[in-house]
Amino acid sequence: NDELTLTEKGMKCFYSECLPMPVGGSNINQLYNSLGYYTAWNLLPTELQSYDSNKNHQDRYQQQITAIKWLSDNTDVLTSSNAVDMIATNKQRLLSNAMDYVAVKTFDQQFFNQLDASR
Repeated sequence: NDELTLTEKGMKCFYSECLPMPVGGSNINQLYNSLGYYTAWNLLPTELQSYDSNKNHQDRYQQQITAIKWLSDNTDVLTSSNAVDMIATNKQRLLSNAMDYVAVKTFDQQFFNQLDASR
């Protein structure tokens, strides 16, 4: 839970211009979002997005199945202008150094927060 390792699985989706639907620990989609990437989770109705923060693996996977079923029944959201914009953003971020910037900025904030706390 609450961890993300960017692997070729997500990067292949970003490069090939599709939205991933990651299966993993809690908050995986929100972690992708914090790096500036979108997932199919972002296209779900708010009430179906709640699975992402569920800490119980079995319950989260059951809720995700419901979300996948919704996407299967509502495939038009996958070609919506919102989805097209998300896909373009993902590819642009992958092919730029934007993630490096986010990583350095986050490290910088963490470092100086720790430094301020120790004073």
